[in-house]
Amino acid sequence: MSTLCLHETGRPAAVLPAARFTLSAGATTRFEDRRGLQIICRRGALWITQSGDPRDILLLEGESFVLDRNGRAVVQALRTAEFQTGAA
Repeated sequence: MSTLCLHETGRPAAVLPAARFTLSAGATTRFEDRRGLQIICRRGALWITQSGDPRDILLLEGESFVLDRNGRAVVQALRTAEFQTGAA
């Protein structure tokens, strides 16, 4: 299964397979130009920030967030966490 992410022009940016991630406390991962990607916290706590976005997004187990802009998005585990990505 794969997800299709779109640039603001509506053209496909890239295909990103649905994936599961495990991050230890304090570890980070990043996504580039993945507007429309859904991040679902399955365990633990995640902090998400996006380039040019003043908000800090905090996800706890069972919560999700859809990246709403292109650019860099950083996901950090506030404590050991598992999350998955997929189409919104």
